[in-house]
Amino acid sequence: MSNSTPRMTLATNAYFIIEDEYKAHATTVANTLSDDELRERVRGLLAERGTNAYLSAADEQAGAELMPRAGMIEMLVENFTDCPPTLAIPADADDPLVLDAQELRAEEWERNLAAAITSMGLSGPAAERHRAAAEEAELAYLRQLTEETWELPEADLRVRALEIVAKLAGGIDGDKKFPHDPNRMSRGHLLVAIADHINWLLWSPELRRETRMAAE
Repeated sequence: MSNSTPRMTLATNAYFIIEDEYKAHATTVANTLSDDELRERVRGLLAERGTNAYLSAADEQAGAELMPRAGMIEMLVENFTDCPPTLAIPADADDPLVLDAQELRAEEWERNLAAAITSMGLSGPAAERHRAAAEEAELAYLRQLTEETWELPEADLRVRALEIVAKLAGGIDGDKKFPHDPNRMSRGHLLVAIADHINWLLWSPELRRETRMAAE
């Protein structure tokens, strides 16, 4: 039976990691400010339309002048970033990153499958059963690789990023195509970049060339 309970995509999870990174940075900065500096920033936020949604009824009534320090810090942190996009898929559905990687690796996978079927002398239903089993094994590998990637701590992710991109993109040249330096990116930004890059590799060569030229 299908499980339709939605879960966030890996790319969405990465955006929430970035949000947490920004909030941690904002908290560190806010804690270095004096009460007067905090109050001045809160006044500016209160002057902006819609900001009051982040305040409790008591803090909204008190305003900047009477808000406690902890409340002012919380308000500044909550307003530091926009809400990440929330993209969800059914709980038992394959993640878009897994499907993108499967498509990128499809040509080499088909060659290897054909060679295996030939070497085993399979045909007809036996060949189809082998194909189905091989496809599930490929998907299982990609699911495990992406899930393990998203669980890696920042230091390990930086070390393994190029290897992971190569495996997801297919072939030993996959890491050479990755246009980012893992050592200069946070964990969240690196995860987003991996997901975006795998998706970008599926674009037509013309579109990839246009976006590369625009970036340069």
